[in-house]
Amino acid sequence: MVQEIRDFVDHFSPQEVVVWGAGHQALAVMSMADLGGRVAHVVDSANFKQGKYTPGTQLLIKAPQSLAEDRPRAVLIMAAAYSDEVLGLVQREHAHIAHVAILREQGLEVIHRGP
Repeated sequence: MVQEIRDFVDHFSPQEVVVWGAGHQALAVMSMADLGGRVAHVVDSANFKQGKYTPGTQLLIKAPQSLAEDRPRAVLIMAAAYSDEVLGLVQREHAHIAHVAILREQGLEVIHRGP
């Protein structure tokens, strides 16, 4: 799983990829995969997490609205039970994000949306 995540994010420069999800499982996976310096930041809809930094990886947590301004090329969704809901939101509201991957129990699911 860690290698799958690294392979996905390493296809992009760090400023082109973000992680969606700052729950305890996502934070643990980010640390295990050593994503600090490999991704731009983390997105989470929980207001109380925004503006803070992830433990271990020291990535800034931003609001989902930041995706419109930052315009990443790729998003790695690690939102546990909310992952499919997040995927739907990304597909509806952020057509500029061409590369999406979701961390599932069985591994990384990569969804190709564009070039």
